[in-house]
Amino acid sequence: MFKKFFKDTSITFLTRIVLIVFQMVIYIVIARVFGPKGKGIYSLTMMFPAIILIFTNLGIDSAAVYFTGKKDFNINTIYGSNLFLVIPIALFSILLGIFIVFFARSFFKDIPFYLLFIGLLSIPFSLIFRNSYAILLSIKKFISYNTMQIFRFALFLILLIPWMLFLKDVSSAILSNVLSLALASLAGFLFVKHTVIKEKKLHISKKYIKKSLSFGFKNSLNNAVLFLNYRLDMFLLNFFMGPKAVGFYSIAVNISERLWLIAQSAGTVIFPTIATVQSEDKRRELTPTITRFVLYISIIAGATLFLLSKFIVILLYSDKFFNSIAPLQILLIGISISGASVTLSNDIVARGRPLINLYITLISVLIMIVLNIILIPVWGINGTAFASTVSYTLLFIGRIITYSYLSKVKLSKLILPQKEDILLLKKLFALLLRR
Repeated sequence: MFKKFFKDTSITFLTRIVLIVFQMVIYIVIARVFGPKGKGIYSLTMMFPAIILIFTNLGIDSAAVYFTGKKDFNINTIYGSNLFLVIPIALFSILLGIFIVFFARSFFKDIPFYLLFIGLLSIPFSLIFRNSYAILLSIKKFISYNTMQIFRFALFLILLIPWMLFLKDVSSAILSNVLSLALASLAGFLFVKHTVIKEKKLHISKKYIKKSLSFGFKNSLNNAVLFLNYRLDMFLLNFFMGPKAVGFYSIAVNISERLWLIAQSAGTVIFPTIATVQSEDKRRELTPTITRFVLYISIIAGATLFLLSKFIVILLYSDKFFNSIAPLQILLIGISISGASVTLSNDIVARGRPLINLYITLISVLIMIVLNIILIPVWGINGTAFASTVSYTLLFIGRIITYSYLSKVKLSKLILPQKEDILLLKKLFALLLRR
């Protein structure tokens, strides 16, 4: 099991490195061309529909992964039913977004109305894209799953340059993002339809929809609250200090969150793996081992990035973003510690207990909100970073205690090195050398 898990995680890790390269190039171009304020406007505009969708998508993508693993329904029924739900979800989400734009203007300080409306157009395409790659994830086609995401950002970068030359303002980046997502969602649909489904007609099942919404809604609540934990701080910062401050902070977030690459790669593989594993002993062996390795690697990588933070920011984004360095260093502390919690979270969800994750995340978010309101007026951007670091650390503590209770695995086995780690490392190195 570890051999296959290592192989799948390695594939996901390597392809996500390529994805990150595309993302970083895009962020660097936007930041250098439009400056801190333009970068802040772009980040808030594209984050707005993402936040709406995280509340309204009802978790149908994660339900697809779960029920495919359980083999309760065939792929055709799962994909067809999910696409059927896309239309009402998208319409409701866009209308909700328009309502929020008109009645919560103070959170969108200095952002033109029309940019927010363009951003909302990404919602239906995002839903189709997410449900297509959820199908690929559910059947463990990790290369195709990651290639889809690389294709989407490669399109973004290709479209960005000519649009920037034509429009010469931040709207070019927003339009490029939406258009690339539209094209990628069409490509994803055609790929899944012709290589996975292989049937002319998609099926829709009321029974599946009912079960999907029941499971997905619980998990979507956790994902929504978790997303707020990661992104609400930018809207609070914009409320108090405006988009220029968000521009500085978004660079710190963009760089620091690269540490989650290892955790997300392992988490992506572990969710469908745990969902299909029937033996509790195998589950209790796999998750703690992955958690320890992710924790140690994240801390080492975080410490290295902390020491190089000034050099990286100035080199990639220029000295205009000098104010991003301090919040980056503060964020790295929390993100280094919390990376391993992704593995624990996915294990808990794969056990069919998504509501537990929700309660832990909700407490973390409430603390983050309170700290932001207190600290932003006093410490500015650094206050936001400190609030997030405290929140991430508490999230990790809550998840590790909860997982230990549910699985009956000792806390020490999740944090401290074990004898079997050395044996596993030897096997992994031997596997790499054979290649």
